[in-house]
Amino acid sequence: MKILYLTFESRVKDPIIESQVVSLIEEITKTNDNDFTLISFGISSFVKKNNRLVNYEKINRGFALNTIYLFFYLLKNANKFDIIHVRSYLPMIAVIYCKLFRKMKIIFDPRGVYPEEIFYLFKKKNIAYYIFAWNERFFCKFSDAIIVVSQKFKDFYLKKYNLNERKIFVIPTFCQELSVFNNKENILEINLKRDFFHNESSMIFGFSGSYGNWQLTDFVFDFFNLVQDNIENAVFVIFSKEEEAFKQKFMSMNFSKECFFVKSLNKLEMRRYMKQIDYGILFRDNDVVNQVAAPIKVKDYLSSGVPIIMTPNIGDDSQFIVDYKIGYIIEDLTPTSMLKVINEIKNKKLQIDKDKLINLSQQVFGVKVVANHTQDVYSFIK
Repeated sequence: MKILYLTFESRVKDPIIESQVVSLIEEITKTNDNDFTLISFGISSFVKKNNRLVNYEKINRGFALNTIYLFFYLLKNANKFDIIHVRSYLPMIAVIYCKLFRKMKIIFDPRGVYPEEIFYLFKKKNIAYYIFAWNERFFCKFSDAIIVVSQKFKDFYLKKYNLNERKIFVIPTFCQELSVFNNKENILEINLKRDFFHNESSMIFGFSGSYGNWQLTDFVFDFFNLVQDNIENAVFVIFSKEEEAFKQKFMSMNFSKECFFVKSLNKLEMRRYMKQIDYGILFRDNDVVNQVAAPIKVKDYLSSGVPIIMTPNIGDDSQFIVDYKIGYIIEDLTPTSMLKVINEIKNKKLQIDKDKLINLSQQVFGVKVVANHTQDVYSFIK
């Protein structure tokens, strides 16, 4: 099969393309005779691997010009491909209208509900919101298959549009085995409990992400504050590119310098350090954007053997945590609910084995599993 994979994201600026697209394509090509052409807007070059992956010249002229370029590219080249796999809403504008003139088999792979994300970001329905909200129905109706990241996402589309349920496939975000991140580079890695906190019995509460409203950072620190007051050996680790902002937040709340560690790490370094955490934190607002989501951070934690403390209604992941008893759910972000979970942790309500957690994450969210499911979609519409 010849597959054209389209994204308006950049392999350079968006690490998610490397971790969730390139690694997936590489895994699929290990066991299937597919030829992929990857077009990523905003990157000037791409290394050919096994003559399967190709990236075209850098096209980074803004959304409107990129869309026009892609439209005419498809008019000329669509017949060269068996399937066009479209990641997110942005390239779908060109693809869906080109389908009026060319016979194409299309997979719509939205990753999230983009119109609602726009509204969440700008707190209003601007012109971009209306453009994508209007076109969303055509994206769904005229695609040959739709890949969504959660069952709740599938239910959202089925409720909103009169779609054939058979053409919607639930394939969550995935994680790579921890061994992939070992022994690749000579990384200076410290044992956090022994070498930084100087206490092997420390209990590390970790957070990985940016500083801002989307991550509910203030609530994360409210939780950290209660943990510090109630768990004697608690310490805190933050992985973020916004090192200074997090350090200032700790200092403003009178946390001792000896009880927190903040560091900006690349993906490889982060996964090497993350395995040392005892509990990972993931808080989100209870809105449609998060209700249909499948945060990659969940898979990063689980595949590192880290139980999660999270809010409810985050895609299918919150229920997954409950069903497999591999973390704690804070029902609402009030001090009462936070203290309830803190006491459960103190009393060791759950006995979670790190190795079993790592194995479970690979069985459910491993890249090989997701690659097989993605290939099933390709076979479905071929």
